[in-house]
Amino acid sequence: MMKHITLLPAILILAISLLIGCADYTPVSETGEASTPLATANEPAAGSASFSPEAQTAPAANTAEAGSQRSEAAIVQEDTRNMLKAVYQADIDTVLGYTHPKIIAMMGGLPKTKAVLEVAFEKLKSVNMKLESFEFPGPPIFLEGEVNRFVIVPTKSLISMNGKRVESLNYQFGIQKKSGATWKYVEGSRINKNSVRVFFPDFPEGFVFPETYRKNL
Repeated sequence: MMKHITLLPAILILAISLLIGCADYTPVSETGEASTPLATANEPAAGSASFSPEAQTAPAANTAEAGSQRSEAAIVQEDTRNMLKAVYQADIDTVLGYTHPKIIAMMGGLPKTKAVLEVAFEKLKSVNMKLESFEFPGPPIFLEGEVNRFVIVPTKSLISMNGKRVESLNYQFGIQKKSGATWKYVEGSRINKNSVRVFFPDFPEGFVFPETYRKNL
């Protein structure tokens, strides 16, 4: 994928890929073909990565506020925007606040995860990455498990870096305890039909995950 990222130590690649999908890995899609994650980075000093609110499109009609109450679709799409913004601002606490505890545990706990991400974001400051556009290509998909509720939030991004432009179709995978009120997330391309029930055994069987891809323009 991108030279600066592939030179990161393995633990940094793992950190970014698990939390925000920024590593150069190639997960397998439902069809068995290679699929790719959304590439993102933090907002460094001038001349490096940047996050532009105007690069975001408005939510689809089904996510609009109805009176004073926002729909669940609007909530999870706003979560996704907030996560992306936090990544570009190197706001580690906000990123981790949205991250599912199982991912943090896999990385050795909260202090270790924070330390790893601090180093990773510093290294990514040298990457001249810009988010040219960001949109939700389809409405969120909600599913019910025995213990948890789940949501697939489709995303589409256009990113430029060091003269290259990459289009990415991906999704965020959200989890909410039925007894809880907040959503926690896993970077979507880490989750497919082969892995989802390893992490979340009550995820409904037979669900066909959306296509993901990354292509150079």
